[in-house]
Amino acid sequence: MDIESVNKKLRKQITRKYGIITITVVIACILAISLYNYLRYVVTSRRRWVYSPLSSSSSSPKKKKSLGWSRRRIIKQPKSLLIGLFLLAFTTYVCVAETHNDVTYLVKRLGRVCVALMPPVYLLTLRPTPLPYTIYLQLLPFHKWLSRLLVLVSVLHGILYFWVYVQTGKLFKLKKLQNISGIVAFFVFIAMALTSLRPIRRNVYRHFYTIHYTFAWLSVLLVWYHANPPANSYMAICFIILLYQVFYRITHSSQLNLPVQYVSPSMYLVTIPMDMVPRCLRGNFTPGAHVRVSLPLTCPGAWFQSSHPYTIASLPHEDHLKLVIRKTTFPIKLRQKYAIQGPFNSLPKVLIDRKCVATARRALLVIGGSGIAFGAPVFRHLRASGVQVKMLWAIRDVKEWLVLKSLGLEDAFDDIEVYVTAARVITRVPNVTSHRLFRKASMMFEDQFLHSYEELNDDEGLGISVEKDFCNGPEQGSLLGSSGEPPRNYSTMDALDQVVMSDEVRPSIFNHRPVLNLRLKSWLCGSEVNEDNCYCIDDLLEASPDDIEGSWVICSGAARLVDETKAWSKDNGFSFYAEEFTL
Repeated sequence: MDIESVNKKLRKQITRKYGIITITVVIACILAISLYNYLRYVVTSRRRWVYSPLSSSSSSPKKKKSLGWSRRRIIKQPKSLLIGLFLLAFTTYVCVAETHNDVTYLVKRLGRVCVALMPPVYLLTLRPTPLPYTIYLQLLPFHKWLSRLLVLVSVLHGILYFWVYVQTGKLFKLKKLQNISGIVAFFVFIAMALTSLRPIRRNVYRHFYTIHYTFAWLSVLLVWYHANPPANSYMAICFIILLYQVFYRITHSSQLNLPVQYVSPSMYLVTIPMDMVPRCLRGNFTPGAHVRVSLPLTCPGAWFQSSHPYTIASLPHEDHLKLVIRKTTFPIKLRQKYAIQGPFNSLPKVLIDRKCVATARRALLVIGGSGIAFGAPVFRHLRASGVQVKMLWAIRDVKEWLVLKSLGLEDAFDDIEVYVTAARVITRVPNVTSHRLFRKASMMFEDQFLHSYEELNDDEGLGISVEKDFCNGPEQGSLLGSSGEPPRNYSTMDALDQVVMSDEVRPSIFNHRPVLNLRLKSWLCGSEVNEDNCYCIDDLLEASPDDIEGSWVICSGAARLVDETKAWSKDNGFSFYAEEFTL
């Protein structure tokens, strides 16, 4: 056997070895996430007060851990960059180790590492994830970084191989069918990477999903045929994962009509009898879980278009499954059949398990628009577990508050504040509680207050105000207090004359965006709140870490609402969890 044959055999052995190392270490890292979640749950459930049961970042003396999740979604994770740096360092090592300064070793290694990364990438796309104590949304940052590295390595592999062929005068080899499949795979990976860029993904999400789903199957076949040494085991794993996803979707879906009740021109309430949903969904979900709705699976388009996630607004023990749906480009029609799949749990076990919830003392929920589907079951779950809960809900259309009655919150109106944010709202209103005085005072600000209501029912623009340096007593300018005729949509101040006070119970409704202020900080710290007095900062300077422990802030809404609430929570040392509307 000549030296060239010996070198070739040695190169194949080393190349295969580092492929095995790559997939082994990456899978171990994925399992480590599940192990971390389990240990976190065990430690949390055994502590009297927990400093960081949720995603948090603290300015208090004890530094809190940071970890967070979101829906529709991406998971915002402060340590995501560290994950990326670790994966980049590891991938660089396995690509260059034992290459003996030989470009052929390097080129072959890049191809093998790329192949070895594919099974973990496909594994991380499974919904729900098979990993215990882990929700699939937690794995998205890992999936993103791993996918980016896979594309980077494949691009380097293709470019360097082309350079080698140019240097050795072997460009004719590109005409081989095996290499043509590699060239096609090269452009497939680039197309998937480009369409994953945030601006493109957000603007043309339907095309993004179609491209990714189609190319996920195509890339397995192309790489399978192209790989040398053969990568049969790697590609077989990818193919099995894809087939499992199809099998799971078929066996965990039901086809049914969606009974729609119109709450406002842009909000629907869907109520489905529990015996009509998939068997796996009946009572087998946690508060805050979601289902995915699509066209019937018998329609080919259902497999090439993204399904739409909707949070379950009811609790597992109830006999109806309820969804709060915001009107989008995906229409919900009365006589059309839809496929509903689930459940997909969205909350980590430390937020659901009663042992862990018992470590919380107070929870403030900041909700935007259709995020009430998430807020309502979480509010009821925490309240039933003995946690003191308060909710701030920002909406566009004043009529949408009526959905609270359908979500089982009618007996909790004293702890719920509704904020109607129209196109133009006043940020300062005289502190009066009488309806007549309120109307008289508000006429002074008619050019600012409800003068030009616009039907902006999207949740994207809903934000929140933060008052850090001063306070001004209780919330100002209640549009309607705990009684009165159900509020209606209006465009001028004259419409307020038509609102007649009655004995109907309702939450307090305000005509401005929610305000995170010292009143709420005082409540979270357990200070006694007197609504007739100012909550001065001097009363809160004495708040100790013990006062802050067990205080949770939970937010659901668009990025703007989440970011502002997160910053306020961080400044005050409260534990924070967010469910964010994003693509």
